[in-house]
Amino acid sequence: LLSGLEGVAAQEGFAWQVAAVRRHLSDLPSDAPETAHLRGIAEAVPVNPAPTPALRLCLTAYAYFLEHEARLDEALDVLGLASRAHGSAVPPAEFAAIALFAGRLNRLLARWAGANTCYQRAEDAAASVGDMVTVLRSRLGRGAVMRGQGNLPLSRTMAQEVATRAEAAGLHEVQAMAWADLGAVLELQGNLEESVQAKYRAFRLTEDSLNRMRVLGDLGISLLQVKAWASARLAFEIVASSDTSFLVRTNAVLELMDLESASGNRMAFERRRAEAEASRER
Repeated sequence: LLSGLEGVAAQEGFAWQVAAVRRHLSDLPSDAPETAHLRGIAEAVPVNPAPTPALRLCLTAYAYFLEHEARLDEALDVLGLASRAHGSAVPPAEFAAIALFAGRLNRLLARWAGANTCYQRAEDAAASVGDMVTVLRSRLGRGAVMRGQGNLPLSRTMAQEVATRAEAAGLHEVQAMAWADLGAVLELQGNLEESVQAKYRAFRLTEDSLNRMRVLGDLGISLLQVKAWASARLAFEIVASSDTSFLVRTNAVLELMDLESASGNRMAFERRRAEAEASRER
């Protein structure tokens, strides 16, 4: 009987906390994108504390939003909550997607060991269900970790192998990712003209709008290095005015600052400096 009473009390306490959180969220600015995410999560929390697909999807969407805003540690925390919303067992396909996402966040935070572990587990889980896209993307992730650690020959080999396999399988988006990674390695190895060609090939192949802007920003950097100033400026201007992630846009603005400074255009430099200054706190 006592155990039953404690269970009822715990359930009532949980329901009270959920209601309190919802009341607090109602005071947040209604036009803020983050408010919509938080309210969606709160509304998806059941009174009976058990995981639901709706809660998992809301948490995952919020993690993507946080990544887009460059709040990577927070994105990892929310992704961990989303994974636990599966309950006692995560289906292999879902696990692969979560591990791939976690690998990317860890890599962006330069947590190489954690990123490599996540990518390997994503690849294993994806292979078990025949998900070739995630298998190849996981290998690209591991190759990017090698690049971050300075092992350029191995990173280049891995990107080339994925590009070949993706082309044979007709996986154009994965192929684009592989060429983008190959361009990054070639740039670090000093093969600048080959890097421009690889990145341009990636830009032509990708259909994902966010990836296109990321690749275009990288292409702009390579164009600068081969002294194609006008083309580089155009690439950065397109990225800076796009709706891509905060990090990609900000990098483009900083590159434009550098370019305008080098060309002696003081007015354009000050305009870009003001844009960058507005983002200082982030």
